[in-house]
Amino acid sequence: MSHQKIYKIATDYEITVNDFGHILTIPKYNKSFIINEFIAEFIQIWKQSENLEEAKNKLNLGDSSNDEIISIISQNLFNALIDDTSNIDLKKNRDQYIKFKCNLLSEKSTALFCIILYPLFHRTVFISTSILLIFLLFYNYLIIDKSIIYDSFSFYLITFFISTIFHELGHASSLYKYTKKSCTIGCGIYLLNLVLYTDVTNVWKLKKAQRLIVNFGGLYFEMIMLTLLLAANLFFRFNPTHLLFIYLLRFIYTLDPLYRSDGYWIVSDFFAIHNLTERLNEELKNVFIKFNKPSNYWLLTYAVISKIYIAYFLAYIIIESSIRDLLLYPKNLYLIISNSPHDIFTFLQENILISFLYALVFGFLLKILTLKKIKLNYTRS
Repeated sequence: MSHQKIYKIATDYEITVNDFGHILTIPKYNKSFIINEFIAEFIQIWKQSENLEEAKNKLNLGDSSNDEIISIISQNLFNALIDDTSNIDLKKNRDQYIKFKCNLLSEKSTALFCIILYPLFHRTVFISTSILLIFLLFYNYLIIDKSIIYDSFSFYLITFFISTIFHELGHASSLYKYTKKSCTIGCGIYLLNLVLYTDVTNVWKLKKAQRLIVNFGGLYFEMIMLTLLLAANLFFRFNPTHLLFIYLLRFIYTLDPLYRSDGYWIVSDFFAIHNLTERLNEELKNVFIKFNKPSNYWLLTYAVISKIYIAYFLAYIIIESSIRDLLLYPKNLYLIISNSPHDIFTFLQENILISFLYALVFGFLLKILTLKKIKLNYTRS
């Protein structure tokens, strides 16, 4: 004999409203969902009712089957609400594009750092750090003695590693400033690269300005790190040119909205648009192939400028570089790494345009291979 299942909401949740719309967060599974106003109202009534059937009757949806209601809410959200752990896809989170994830710092461990570091986001500290950084850049290049003591590849590699961890602590600390909640920091693989990420799921509940500060938090902490290194250079004398070259490359990569890095989330939060890459491509296709009216003029402008920039940059590199240099670059890079690794920074600086070209092409090919697997998710790196 068949019988109707009785569904009850079995997990705690929180619904907030910001420029993205209604955000439903389920702390138990560390998941957030963007929902519309109707679903938000339905879930609230369902929570106040004995079961799903009673909630449907209150909204005059008694004739709708449970399957129809589930299709409206989404199967994954429905399973999370009724605490059906066997059917919840925990991988559908904002870090889905990161594979083979491994936690490095738990929430408790990260909180120990955040409690100490979050005051750095005070406006006075930011202004003071900016002024000091400008002064140190000027002093290192125009006044300081040019004699260099430390200039080894291992030194810059260690510096890069520490700066990367500090970058993630910047995201975590800025989130802690506004939510007083900690998060995990981990590592994984993105486009065949080892990356660190910070699980800032709670950022969805913040206002736009606060989300943007969390997005910029990593770069801000790297700015602090650069300031400290330039101050240390007054005593230890390493090569500031190589150091700034590393940070320049990091800033360009981090702010590039074509990859799921800080730049992607900055643009996404600024325009309040999720699935940004897909939306950019859809906007271009809608206007220039289907000849429809733009749905968002700012988004169309950004999409066109980004495509023109990439095309101009690639054309400039090809024009300025000889075919011989382009073809021999991989071989020369291999020889430098094999025979003279300490000269790697000099080689990259001398061939900076070709280096960017190969990095862009390699990244683009990897993105094409993984694009179909990237869907809406909710954890940032």
